[in-house]
This record gives sequence, structure tokens and C-alpha cells, in this order.
Amino acid sequence: PDYDTAVLHNNMTVESIDSKSAADMTLPAFSDMPTMHWEATADGNGCLFCAARSVAGDDAWVRITEMAFPNYIQIPAVVSGPGPRKWNSPTSMTRWHVPVDDTHMIIFGWRHFNDEADPDRAGDESKCGYDSIDFLDGQTGNRTYDEGQRAPGDFEALSSQRPIAVHALEHQAGSDRGVYLARRLLRSVLAGKTPPPPQRREGTGLYLHTQDLIVHAPRDGSQTEEQRLMKANLEALAGMKEANKLPKAERQAYIDRRFAAGSRRKTAAEACLTPFETVEERR
Repeated sequence: PDYDTAVLHNNMTVESIDSKSAADMTLPAFSDMPTMHWEATADGNGCLFCAARSVAGDDAWVRITEMAFPNYIQIPAVVSGPGPRKWNSPTSMTRWHVPVDDTHMIIFGWRHFNDEADPDRAGDESKCGYDSIDFLDGQTGNRTYDEGQRAPGDFEALSSQRPIAVHALEHQAGSDRGVYLARRLLRSVLAGKTPPPPQRREGTGLYLHTQDLIVHAPRDGSQTEEQRLMKANLEALAGMKEANKLPKAERQAYIDRRFAAGSRRKTAAEACLTPFETVEERR
């Protein structure tokens, strides 16, 4: 999850590595450790996490990533961090982790290129293809063993856990809470102990919650920074849940309006608006 971006993708290279290789392994915008919230979705047929980080002023940057069991995941922005041009963006990457046998797996994925997921055009579609992706080195096994040891990436993190990971050898920490939640839910799904996933409504898809949001989270002195960021997580998730009640044609418009004031305080007029009104319409 987002602990991975803060640790593995920041300052995990050896000092002797060249500056370009180090930069190609690093996501500077993700360097702060996030405040995390995990939650089951779709009656236990999936789960999500919200990762909140502080940004300038009274705002928080919240990324929501959702997994639909058994093997589907939607990931928000992976190239650019928070900025004045991006206060709300949907999925930037979709992946299926497909088992081949007990010790092998293939990851199939889509990278999404559009002005919402990547307003600064930081992605590079030409780099996406078989065993290749554009946003970080170390995502695939196309480097040498020495390169992987000097600048480890996601491929090294996954492949170093033995052909079959031995859970009994793990040392659980608080940051692993989401891992254990996902495992427990997945076991229930595979064992047939979970209700069938919700059926999509006619004329629409089955909504997922993945988003990249700037949420207004004022500092008022009555709460710690962690409490403030957790409140931002829950605010972002509440907005997505509200949007899920709407028809497809209205859903994104609601999300846009719900979080459009994320990087600024709402005016008194805006605070009284219904989801689809403008100040001019109210007047």
C-alpha cells in the first residue's frame, strides 16, 4: 500500500549508485508516511485503503485504492503528487494478478492516460508494454540481480518472499493491518463464505472508490495531526460513498462538486449549494 511508496520508493538505494538510477527509483511526492484507513467493501468481496498526507495550508492529500477479489485492483495517480492543477482524479492504473500455478503469477495491467489522472502529462505511454511500465524502475524483472540489490523496487519486494511466502515467519507490525484484513477477506471469498458481490444497476457499472483527492481538513488545535488526516480519509471516503448512490451520468459531476473546494475554503454561498448548483444558479 502507500507505506510502500514512502519507504521502498524513497531513499532505499545504496550511496554508490548513480544519481539517475536513484531518481528513477524514487517518488519524492510520496516521501511522507501516510495516515492509513482500511475498510472492507462490496459485502466483503473487496477492500480499500485511504492514505492521507498533509499538504499546504489546511488541506490533505488522500489517495484511495480498491481491490476487488480475487485479483483485481484499481490504483490512483502514480506519477504526479498533489498540485494546484489536480484536486480530484480517478484511476490511473488497473491490474489483474493472475495465478499460473502455486509459484508463478502474471500481472496484466492497463495504464490510463488522460487529463484527469495525469494533468501535468508526466506519464509516458511509449514506455508501456510487455515487461515495461513508465513510472518507476524496478517494476519488472528486466534488471540484473546487482541492480536490484543496489536499488530495490517492487519486483524485488515481491520475488524475495520465496516462491511461496511462509506466513509463520512474518513479524507483524501495525503497518500490516491492511495486509491481514485483505488475506482474511480473500480466504472467505475463496471458501464461499462471503455473500455474492452486489449486482450492478441497469445502465451503469459496479462503482469502485479509487480516487486521488485534495480534501479540506482545517487545523483547529483540538486534534493531533494523525487525527486530522484520519478525518480527511473518512471525509474522502464518505464523499465517494455518497456518489455511488447516483446514476453513472451524475456520479463524477457530484464528486467534482463535492471536492472542488478542497484547496480553498468554501464561500458562504457555496456552503449552501446542493451538489449540482452553482452560485449563479442560486442567485
